[in-house]
Amino acid sequence: RPAAPPQPTLVDVDRNVKKIIAVKPVLDACAEAIAQGDAAGVAEAIGDLTIEATKKNANLGLDIPVINKSKPYFFTYASLFSKQKESPLTKDLKTSASAFFEAINRARLAGLKNDLAGATKAVGEAQSAIKAYAEAIEAETLGGRLNTVKVSVMGVL
Repeated sequence: RPAAPPQPTLVDVDRNVKKIIAVKPVLDACAEAIAQGDAAGVAEAIGDLTIEATKKNANLGLDIPVINKSKPYFFTYASLFSKQKESPLTKDLKTSASAFFEAINRARLAGLKNDLAGATKAVGEAQSAIKAYAEAIEAETLGGRLNTVKVSVMGVL
């Protein structure tokens, strides 16, 4: 009988998913700013992505954006499904996560330039990428290869 594929433990799920779903309020704030025609509001909701989530920056009291705080957890969570090796799911998750962070950065830059159309497009791409991330986990779960409780982030994102 083949061994079950690796999967995150409940502790992994709890630790990582909390940090991943923290981006949802940011996306909601971006959508709200777009609805109000406020391109600068999109950049403000995202925060200054040049401030990385490091211990030094935290100790300096810098305002680290939620997006940067969440970033490592997206990639860590992806690798938990394959014991740090590349698997199709890990590859899909990393691709979706990269697309999300690139799109959110484009949305911020468009917001700073007061380009509402550009910000709207980039936020839409970010939402699609995060949906693809959630759906990749969902597909794996529904395929019966995972039995971890509450492994999915789909309900929140």
